[in-house]
Amino acid sequence: YRVGAGVRLPIVKWEVIGTYTHFGTQDHQEKGVIPPSLLISLKGGIAPPLHEACSDYKIDYDNIELDLRQSSFLSRLLGIGTSLGIKKTWIEQKQGVSYRGNAVTRVKDRCRFNGLGPTIGFNMKWALFYGVSLIADTKGSLLFGSFEVKQSGSEIELKGKAYHFTPTLHFLLGLHWDYPMKWAQFNLSFGYEAEYFWRQNQSVEIDNNTSKRLRFQLIRYAEDLTFYGGTLRAGIEF
Repeated sequence: YRVGAGVRLPIVKWEVIGTYTHFGTQDHQEKGVIPPSLLISLKGGIAPPLHEACSDYKIDYDNIELDLRQSSFLSRLLGIGTSLGIKKTWIEQKQGVSYRGNAVTRVKDRCRFNGLGPTIGFNMKWALFYGVSLIADTKGSLLFGSFEVKQSGSEIELKGKAYHFTPTLHFLLGLHWDYPMKWAQFNLSFGYEAEYFWRQNQSVEIDNNTSKRLRFQLIRYAEDLTFYGGTLRAGIEF
């Protein structure tokens, strides 16, 4: 869900808009094979022969934005706008993996991100018919924040904290409908929305090298993260 409110400043012709967004989801997957076939463990240290793997994943995303927006018309049907603002984001990812074979091995991963940074955006509104318009919004930001990662298992627990820049890119493409009333204007929009985070999904792993003697090496991984889906939005202007 997302909630927001704004106010128009008539003197400078800018809008001040604040929004809060929350998104959470989880997933569960299992994989098994019939012996003598084996599975290879992708997390944790050295594991005995495996015949079944089970993964539980959960993610929570919270975001607060404060934007200054200004709009203008290039023609009677086409309007464009720009925005400048600041963005605060929290993302927490948790994954638990269980391996079953001659014994049971469970590995837990966690990645917490807390970042803050500036945003800049561009939007377009193209009027079609009867108050219906085509809208397109895009916004980029550069967040600086902390990554707290943790991996724990039956024999070892790893923790790490680092500070990095994380670029993000957001876009929305859809249809917008305005319905004027006596003292206000109601609007409704539906579109496809996506937000991309570079190097957001981070974790720590142990690399086992058994060429001649046992050696452990700590490796930090970083992968990209994407949120996407359909968005229904309703609002009222006074």
